[in-house]
Amino acid sequence: MQTSATGTWFQSPQAYAFFASMPELFRPFVVGAYSQPLPKGKGERLRGVCVGYVTVEKSAFKQFLTRRAIIIGGPALADDCTDDEVEELMLAVRGLVVSGLGAPIYIESRNFNDYSRWKDAFAAAGFEYKAHLNFHVDCRDKEAMWERLSENRKRQIRKQPTQTLPKGKAYMDVNEAEIREWYEILRELYRTKVKTPLWPGEI
Repeated sequence: MQTSATGTWFQSPQAYAFFASMPELFRPFVVGAYSQPLPKGKGERLRGVCVGYVTVEKSAFKQFLTRRAIIIGGPALADDCTDDEVEELMLAVRGLVVSGLGAPIYIESRNFNDYSRWKDAFAAAGFEYKAHLNFHVDCRDKEAMWERLSENRKRQIRKQPTQTLPKGKAYMDVNEAEIREWYEILRELYRTKVKTPLWPGEI
């Protein structure tokens, strides 16, 4: 699937291993679709791969209410994948996720590519297409960018100290201990205010 036009890093073995390395956040899954066996016992041809995860919450009650399956980037499909093959792949994804991973509230494929030619196949597997909104920000000049900012954001920018740095100097020179100290502050903020999972400090 490395040559697939719809392939991304998120549909790779490395992505699956990454998700699996953090069981406190993710319950990963992978599903593959194969063609009929090749002649003379040469195996089967991989036609599609779908890697994703079901979110994990520490509280069983919260997990029950918020569980969801996410496929980042959308599945990786062979460029000549048929509608039947795509439908079978996505049906298998639904079957695995619902039966083996806690029946999430929904399965969301966050597509990075154009899957419009397989739209009917996704629909046949029970998926509904919803277009997302792209935000275009006019960055042609400073005045245009400034006018598009909210008053609250403008006020925050005005409060920031302005300074010039010597050429070649980094804005901040921090060590690992300072980064860990900052992360602990961030983790407490996420726990008490944001109330959403935070990536582990060490991976």
